[in-house]
Amino acid sequence: MTHIDAEIQQVIEQAKLQQMQNASAQSMYTATQREQLAASMQNGFEQDLGSFARVAPIYMQPAGWGNSSGGSGTSVSPANIPASGGVVIQ
Repeated sequence: MTHIDAEIQQVIEQAKLQQMQNASAQSMYTATQREQLAASMQNGFEQDLGSFARVAPIYMQPAGWGNSSGGSGTSVSPANIPASGGVVIQ
């Protein structure tokens, strides 16, 4: 009878050990997933910063104006709009 009790106790201890190993493996897997997500997010953030750095010098500049003058140029030329009547806007 004691032999059977010892075997039962051994099976119980093995089951507990397996549960601990499973919990540990799950924890490691979750941590790895979080690290991969963080790395992916940082990579995307760095790409966004790179994109912004490329457009930052021209941000808020009026479209079609030379960036070197900033729109402060003094030469104005009329725009010919081919419409009925040949209207010229000055």
